Amino acid sequence: MNGHTQSSKDAQQMSRQLRRQKRRQARLGTIEVTGSSDEASHAGANPRIPREPIERLAAVIKFLGLYNNDVEQIECALGNLLQKDEKISHLPLTITELQHSKNEQSCRVEEEQSRLAELQRQLNDEQSSLEISRQTLDEDRKQLEAEKKRFKAEETARYDKAIVVEKKKIEDESKKLIKQEKKATAVKIEGATQQIRQLQNQVLELIVAKENAETTLSLFRTF
Repeated sequence: MNGHTQSSKDAQQMSRQLRRQKRRQARLGTIEVTGSSDEASHAGANPRIPREPIERLAAVIKFLGLYNNDVEQIECALGNLLQKDEKISHLPLTITELQHSKNEQSCRVEEEQSRLAELQRQLNDEQSSLEISRQTLDEDRKQLEAEKKRFKAEETARYDKAIVVEKKKIEDESKKLIKQEKKATAVKIEGATQQIRQLQNQVLELIVAKENAETTLSLFRTF
């Protein structure tokens, strides 16, 4: 019972303090708003009151007013606020870690992009080299086909020329042989004619000799 009474007194005292803080906040807010209009001319005489702590204090007062001065609820709420404040105090480190992780991921992404760009460049180089090789192969193939046709034409012309030459040689040789045969035949005929003439002369000589012999025999018979 006494504990509850003490809690009520504490709550009342805190409530009075909160009301005083609200009134003071209201006065400070009026001073800050009034001073902000001529801040440039009275900067030395009336130093500016920072608004952030005042706004935070006003927010705390407003927050505590939601619990109708219930000390236990206020303590519980303050405990929750302390926990949240502790979490908030860790947020910069968490944000830093996240930023560091983000930077690392960005670096990895940049590295992967660079590697991908390098691979793409290598692929383009390989494709260009392949295209050049294909063009070179096509040119070599066309050149080889042209060489084959040229060689075939040259060989055909060479063989045709050789055939013509051989035919000419054969014809010349045939004419020569025929001429030689004719000449040989003429020589043979001439030789045979001479032999015939010689034989005829011999026959005539024999006839004359026979006649002479018969004449001589006739003369011998007469005697």
